[in-house]
Amino acid sequence: MKYRQINWKYQLAETVTFQTRIYPERTLRTDWITLHPNGSLILEADYCWDGPSGPAFDTQNFMRGSAVHDALFQLMKLGLLSTEWFKESNRELIRWCKRDGMWAIRRRWVYWAVQRYGRDYLTYDADDHKVYIVPRGSADA
Repeated sequence: MKYRQINWKYQLAETVTFQTRIYPERTLRTDWITLHPNGSLILEADYCWDGPSGPAFDTQNFMRGSAVHDALFQLMKLGLLSTEWFKESNRELIRWCKRDGMWAIRRRWVYWAVQRYGRDYLTYDADDHKVYIVPRGSADA
């Protein structure tokens, strides 16, 4: 058996589509994320993400924004979406949080944080692709 050690907090129960202001030149696809040139972002059922990062609180008015933002950052991290979309991806986070009722002062703090620290999450660490293998002959009890 092979597996990766990844920590996810949330998993979509259904496929959801978001209209974003991110317009790639061609359709970008992974197993769980599709981003069309018209800005339509589709997150498939069972898509996993870790919610708001850092010292942020996981509140309802942060969930949609964090899912959209994480998906866009995953596309950038994979090299599918140009990092030229970094700032606009951060604006997408704030736009969805505003739509969901997050207070303006909190949105400003969140935007500052992702602008300041977000680029740190766009490169892979050595362990990001590490695959662990259960030794042959180990008991499945």
